[in-house]
Amino acid sequence: MIRKGATAAREDQRLIIPFNMVDGSVICRGLGNDSWHRTASHGAGRQMGRTEAKETRKDENIYVNTTNVYTEHVPIDEVPIAYKNPSSILENIRPTVDIEERLDTIHNLKSKWRIQMKNG
Repeated sequence: MIRKGATAAREDQRLIIPFNMVDGSVICRGLGNDSWHRTASHGAGRQMGRTEAKETRKDENIYVNTTNVYTEHVPIDEVPIAYKNPSSILENIRPTVDIEERLDTIHNLKSKWRIQMKNG
């Protein structure tokens, strides 16, 4: 098992695992699985790096699945296609957590601070 990041998933410990700005999150309860070091993934994880995402199709098609989520700003490197598929995440975390509830995204807040700092 190789993970860049993890969150504690001790037995009966509640935790949240976010997917991306569209697919929401899941609330889970840890199983305390020793072979997972009593941890779980801390999020969906990227399937493409920020630079790669920024260089990928900079057209409107990458924003199609963000239409049901209110957001004032969608950085190109934060679009859902940059992240791993939530279905595969749900399948892969079964040994370490019980999924209690799925949360839907209604509003996504992204800061424009970095953009403003770069542009002066």
